[in-house]
Amino acid sequence: MSDPDKLVFMAVIFAFFKHFENSYLQYQESVVLKEDWDAWTNQMFMYLRMPGVQHWWKMRRDTFSPAFVRFIEAAHSVQMPMTTDIFSQSS
Repeated sequence: MSDPDKLVFMAVIFAFFKHFENSYLQYQESVVLKEDWDAWTNQMFMYLRMPGVQHWWKMRRDTFSPAFVRFIEAAHSVQMPMTTDIFSQSS
């Protein structure tokens, strides 16, 4: 990736995971329903399975709430959904 593409990647993944963190914290306060949080969790872990996102997480995990970090890292041992290469699938 070019340096500008790396910056875009970092910004987009950060925004996604801040959104996931916000949803997690709202779920903990019973503002977000379990079924909604479960759907977001599946999406979040599909991203987290990507090697680039795993590397990013190791570098940026300290920018998130301790509760969210514990949740992510405890769930890391759980079988996560496989990522799908959407660009190789035909319609």
